[in-house]
Amino acid sequence: TNFTELAKKFDILYKLCEQQLSKQQFYDFGLRNILSVLRTAGKTKRDNINADEEMLLMRTLKEMNLSKLVAQDVPLFLSLLKDLFPQIEKMPASTLNPELNQAITKSIQNHNLIDHPSWRLKVIQLNDTVLVRHGVMLVGPSGAGKSTIISVLQDALTNSTTLPHKRIRINPKAIRTEEMFGETDRLSGEWLNGIFAANWSKYADRTRKDMTYLILDGPVDAVWVENLNTVLDDNKLLTLANGDRIPMTDNMRLLFEVGDLKNASPATVSRAGIIYVSATDLDWKPILDAWINKQSHHHSSILATHLNNYLGNPQQAGEYGHAFDFIYRNTNPTLKLSRIGMVQNTLHLLSALLYTAELSESKEDVYGELERLVIFAITWGIAGLLDHHDRKLWHIWLQEGPAKSNNFPHHTEILQSTIITKRKHSTTSPDTISVTSKGNLSQQHIEEPLTIFDFFVNLETMEWEKWQPMNF
Repeated sequence: TNFTELAKKFDILYKLCEQQLSKQQFYDFGLRNILSVLRTAGKTKRDNINADEEMLLMRTLKEMNLSKLVAQDVPLFLSLLKDLFPQIEKMPASTLNPELNQAITKSIQNHNLIDHPSWRLKVIQLNDTVLVRHGVMLVGPSGAGKSTIISVLQDALTNSTTLPHKRIRINPKAIRTEEMFGETDRLSGEWLNGIFAANWSKYADRTRKDMTYLILDGPVDAVWVENLNTVLDDNKLLTLANGDRIPMTDNMRLLFEVGDLKNASPATVSRAGIIYVSATDLDWKPILDAWINKQSHHHSSILATHLNNYLGNPQQAGEYGHAFDFIYRNTNPTLKLSRIGMVQNTLHLLSALLYTAELSESKEDVYGELERLVIFAITWGIAGLLDHHDRKLWHIWLQEGPAKSNNFPHHTEILQSTIITKRKHSTTSPDTISVTSKGNLSQQHIEEPLTIFDFFVNLETMEWEKWQPMNF
């Protein structure tokens, strides 16, 4: 094998990655990453003595770097890899143990989840990273499924290896740094062990017959994360202020669950394996499908019909559903919330309504009753953060958009509009705008027309009723 040629390709790939990929704080193509790739490539070669070294190096480079890339950089990285290794026609697949692969499938089913390919890939990438790194950071927005990735993998490993896997979760921002690592009592001068240090001492024991993941679930702060640099590097030592040095054992791993790494230094980032979970790796459709699967079989198909009708049914990457397309293009929410967050709010509200609703036994009546509950839930779960003007647009969209619902309160005055355009900023106060009989805007102090936000569903009669002011 031409080692010089492979070394040049390795060097060129990392230079191109630094130049062409987006600038993310957790991207590291430096010496520590190179050493990690070389060690993994060496192990892969020893396990596959007769295999083509060029193919093995390409597979190692792919598996060691793909997990930390944000979604928009993945196609570019794969393209660079293919250009540097053109003679390898087919991209080498992951070398996942078939038994573990089946265990992951079973674990996903046991958690009542949807086996979404891009999210499942993150479970496999976490397993690959844990095998070569003792410190791993899962980075991504809230709701992307980071905690569930760990749960699914640990359950799968427990079933496939018969070695129990445990999770110890600590929120480092809920306590002081001294409470985390330990401090000396000011009065007695006695050393008080910290929460993290106590758990570290307990599970860093080679006699234990289990594998423990010590998870720090919370924002990374330079105040405490720098104390773990000696743990994350090759020393694997937790050094405390009282001089104690507690070594890390092979039956434990240190994991971080964070939204971003803005406050982490390059020294810390380069020491850990990074897995980035993009919002698009999961998105909201699998969460909706999993929720529908948990509902009563009498109502699940009707709920699926209504939710797909109002939210949309995205089938390809980059599609968000017509409800979110409308929100992004025509409104300006007062607070920014992820699509997954909005859908989860909708489903939590809908679950509470279904729990207490007195639904009819007739299929025809139930169809309309469930539609009213869905309209109410998505109105407050998705459009609840809209201001007064944008709520009118949402009301119009529900009646004239793709869903074209007529299951509305009878007393609402429809804001006549055939084309919904982007909101235009105006200095006119919203409470002085009204709609004339011809649909033209006029500046008068008259009562605003009612919208869907002025009504709720009575859970006994299952009919729309107007909100009534409370007298205190």
